[in-house]
Amino acid sequence: PVVVKVISEKCASNANWRERFKREARAAVQIRHPNLIGVLGYEEFLGRQCLIMEYVAGASLHQRIKTTPLPDATALDLLIPIVEGLREIWRVGMLHGDLKPANIMIQPDGTPKLIDLGLVRPIGRDPLVKEGDIVGTPYFMSPEAVRGDVVLGIQSDMWSLGVTLYQIITGQVPFKGGSAVECLQSVIKDELMAPSVVNQNVTAAMDHLVLRLLKKDPKERFGTPTELVSALHAARSQVLCTSALPSRRFCSSSMSLVGGSR
Repeated sequence: PVVVKVISEKCASNANWRERFKREARAAVQIRHPNLIGVLGYEEFLGRQCLIMEYVAGASLHQRIKTTPLPDATALDLLIPIVEGLREIWRVGMLHGDLKPANIMIQPDGTPKLIDLGLVRPIGRDPLVKEGDIVGTPYFMSPEAVRGDVVLGIQSDMWSLGVTLYQIITGQVPFKGGSAVECLQSVIKDELMAPSVVNQNVTAAMDHLVLRLLKKDPKERFGTPTELVSALHAARSQVLCTSALPSRRFCSSSMSLVGGSR
């Protein structure tokens, strides 16, 4: 089975959004990865643009965490493959632009898949964005995206990854507001509460990882995809070490002291 994504009537009347839809199609055909949705074709029918995509069975990560947050190790096991998919997007010179739990499907066999490329944009300057334009999902947008910066790097996607991790291990987003405007202001101004303050089951290793991803200054996040992936795997090793040895101990894999149980 396949899914046909059709541009909405409202967006179809806007030249900028029509071009975005075409850009999604062009980007998708360049990318093939088991953790990214496959796009099979692009068509125009009765004046409306359509994308023909693979059907992905399962439930979204957003649905999965509605009742309870995920343990640190489970969260990393789901998001490390998603980051490998993101690396493929970055490899072709694009940003995802809308990473969030609702855009990650967990298939019946447990494989995670990123299902929406609707806000992909070039790394660097985007010709479809004017200074001050705000494009994205407010809760998951990086400070630089909230400011409407016309030049964005992969660190903007890393921020969204950090918010996603925060939500799935605590059950809530780090920056909130009663309206979209208040949420965007919170992203810019508010100090971040460590995940372990919200959920005492969160490990020190996960705190460290998430706090790094959610640095307000993109230069203080990870510099390269390789550095990010290495940090994710290191955090996973530390999390597993902490889970296996609840009392105070050394983790031989890293030769660093890990604190006792909370």
